[in-house]
Amino acid sequence: MRKCVWKMILRRFTLIELLVVIAIIAILAGMLLPALNQARTAARSTNCTGNIRQIGYAAINYADDTGFFPPKFLVDESDKQIKGATYLGYTWGSTNIEPSWADILLAMKYLPDSCGAKTGNRYIAKKGILRCPENAQEDARGKVFLSEKDNTLASYTNLYPGYVYNACRDPNDRTNQRYWGPGTGLNTGLRPNKILSPSSTMLFSDGCYVAITSNNSSDMGVRFAKRHNNKLNIVHCDGSVSSYKYVIKTFSLLYSGIGK
Repeated sequence: MRKCVWKMILRRFTLIELLVVIAIIAILAGMLLPALNQARTAARSTNCTGNIRQIGYAAINYADDTGFFPPKFLVDESDKQIKGATYLGYTWGSTNIEPSWADILLAMKYLPDSCGAKTGNRYIAKKGILRCPENAQEDARGKVFLSEKDNTLASYTNLYPGYVYNACRDPNDRTNQRYWGPGTGLNTGLRPNKILSPSSTMLFSDGCYVAITSNNSSDMGVRFAKRHNNKLNIVHCDGSVSSYKYVIKTFSLLYSGIGK
């Protein structure tokens, strides 16, 4: 009796039985991999939410300290690149440079050092929390996410942060849009008290380039990148974060309650 049992245990699998086992494993893997990919995508979206919330708080803290949100670019009164200008206690070198909102927030220590570094006469900020976790796909394959422009992929370059700034002001008064605020000179970012509905006004969004300056320019739609299940993560001017399918088409997210 014992010999029979051992013979059954030691009996080798037939080829058919082996193929059946392989087929079952393949079926199970096919069922589990989509769920695993969805979990990874959800995790990247959650990480992105954390990134964009920190960036939003950096800009809000800057506004609390200075009385202005940071400008889209830091330029002189003639709308040219600055040369050796001193801005909020920091001198930006002697060569032509045009610091973005991210460079300014990094130089003024509102963003962590991991976001970039000082290179020559300027700070360059485009790393760390300034990169959406999905940027890895864009780095590897270029344009891979839908933009807000119908049937068009979002623009992409690794020269800029992975989030765009809302530099729109008033749909009926687009003067000085470069500064996102009235007046000329260096201290010309929009004042926080001009945003009448901060909980429903976009501050930063998933995207590429530096900023959105209007709702009707032909290239603005492609600056938004729907990286998370065909949606965008957005931080509002009060620091809250939500996901949206559209921004420009919603319109109010760009201009909600912004007064002159």
